[in-house]
Amino acid sequence: MQIKQDSYREGQVRTMLSHETDPNEVHYAARLSHWWGDAKPINIEADALALLADAFAGKYIEINPPKDDRPRMPYRVWEYELYEGKKPLFFVYLPGLTNLDIVKLLGEFDLLYGDTAQETTEWALEYQVLTRMLVHEKSLLVNPSFLDISEEEVLQKILGCMPDAAKTTYQEARQLSDEEIQKLFTKEEAGTKKVWAVFGGCVMDEHLIALYEGTQEGKELAEARADKENQQCKGLDAYVEEWPIEG
Repeated sequence: MQIKQDSYREGQVRTMLSHETDPNEVHYAARLSHWWGDAKPINIEADALALLADAFAGKYIEINPPKDDRPRMPYRVWEYELYEGKKPLFFVYLPGLTNLDIVKLLGEFDLLYGDTAQETTEWALEYQVLTRMLVHEKSLLVNPSFLDISEEEVLQKILGCMPDAAKTTYQEARQLSDEEIQKLFTKEEAGTKKVWAVFGGCVMDEHLIALYEGTQEGKELAEARADKENQQCKGLDAYVEEWPIEG
């Protein structure tokens, strides 16, 4: 939420707030009433006064942001088949980001990617993954494959969209070497239970053909089986899907 800046109203509300937070005074709260008279006055306590003062100061206010109690890993490392041969994508969790911070970051990254000499199709999937991780996980990409953020000017534009605590965490994450990131990726992969599923068949009769262990060898066997099915059979192409195993 953001309202028009009003220094006079801000000053009045901060005066009220000073009384409501003074340990030497009795706190009766501020009163909100309307001239029409069909609504009863209500009390405005210190926490609401603080939000109102910041709003009149022109600050962006998030009222009652969604509470997220899900356990989060400080880092996430993902590898996408489209980027075979490239380093895994490395994300850092930034819990202090507001919705406005996320919107600013997405806008800035969009401009930075678009400023390169690449075709949009080259970086679009990476940007899509970046968007999904920011929106759903509050995790920001540290080592994009299609954008050089080692340039100070580029980095400062990104950092300029974050609160101070997030800047520090992001800078610390950028200190990890490619070797350290690869170790994190290997460790995360080892702790993920999954299988590789091969699907195929004719139109209206698509079915599961085979399952393979969720290892790199299992993935290669699944892809080989899909290739074999496609060579021997006509109809819907066989393909491989990664299935997570819960529990």
